Amino acid sequence: MQISALILGGGTLSNGNVRPKALIEINGKKLIEIALDACLEAQSVNEICLIAPPEVLELIPDENRKTLAKAISSDNLIDNVIAGGKILKNADYVLIVAGDLPYITAKVIDGFISECLRYPSSGYYPILKKETLEEAFPGTIRTYAKLREGTFTGGNIFLIRKEVILSNEDFLRELLKARKSPFKLAGILGLFFLLKAVLGVITIEEAERRVSKIVNAPVKAVITKFPEIGIDIDKQEDIKYLYAKKI
Repeated sequence: MQISALILGGGTLSNGNVRPKALIEINGKKLIEIALDACLEAQSVNEICLIAPPEVLELIPDENRKTLAKAISSDNLIDNVIAGGKILKNADYVLIVAGDLPYITAKVIDGFISECLRYPSSGYYPILKKETLEEAFPGTIRTYAKLREGTFTGGNIFLIRKEVILSNEDFLRELLKARKSPFKLAGILGLFFLLKAVLGVITIEEAERRVSKIVNAPVKAVITKFPEIGIDIDKQEDIKYLYAKKI
């Protein structure tokens, strides 16, 4: 089985700064370099595709340790994911890695993939217990969802069979457009499902079944033990938190 990494190096801070987040420097190392080094050193990853703005790509030399494909990103997240899936021709699974993860390492990547492969599935989404994240990173502000099993937040890397990405392009685009509208989400996921989710009474298994039905492939929510997956850089406050914690 071949697992290939797709690193997404686009995106900017939410305060209107147009500079790519991937160029933010942490301890003398840019975020994109942290993500790339983690994927290069991860034993589970066979090849890498980096999709990012030109000013990010030009800083990254071609690598000999693993095949490194590079492509210019668009402003549309789904376009970038689909493009990466098409570039990684040899992949069975694609590990989608956000390019703004200050704590990501090869050990975390290999550990998460090992957690995933305990279960037979076509897609894996990491979820973190609130207490797991807050024990490791006290004071960080994240968005949490209440499920019947507890309170969770989502991670920032995903393992998906390549064919699932390419066969669900229309659904992924609909989901991206609807993500901030409860009425549109209800049309996609179903009103009853959405109401249960809002009330915090849905179970992990119910969520897995619903998404699996929509994408016509089994999907697994993995309760990961790696809190590093839950920390990304979205806003200026996130950077301040890192330095207050002394990275």
